[in-house]
Amino acid sequence: LIDRATVKGAKEPIEFYTCDIDPSPLQVDTSDEANENIDKKVLKVRARMRRDNLRRQAMSEKLYIHTLFETEQELIAMRANISQEFLDEFKKATDLFIEGDWTEAKASFTRATEIKGTEDGPTQTLWNYMEEYNFQAPDDWKKYRVLTEK
Repeated sequence: LIDRATVKGAKEPIEFYTCDIDPSPLQVDTSDEANENIDKKVLKVRARMRRDNLRRQAMSEKLYIHTLFETEQELIAMRANISQEFLDEFKKATDLFIEGDWTEAKASFTRATEIKGTEDGPTQTLWNYMEEYNFQAPDDWKKYRVLTEK
């Protein structure tokens, strides 16, 4: 969980989640020989069939998406550079943000960014929001943001 917010027109907040991945470890075969032997239409059909199969499994409760992060080699490779230390600190920061302890959330987001070695979108979004309020939760903070634009 990274955020809770009401979107324009909604009365109840929804929860937002994120998944940290780094696609740089993936290798793509761009050789002409490999590309000549692959029919683009066949690749699209295969990808659609795999996606449809995963969707059916997920909807029938035969597949739990979170297990793919433990079994799919590409997902494992894309998560290899995301440390548990960063994930723990980021979770701490978002929990503090939601609870309204923005002074501590600011410190925790800073530590998470230092651990990761680079800024990321979710951190920057919440940082910017807290900064609008000088890192002090508003008095009427309800543990969620109110988004006014879609």
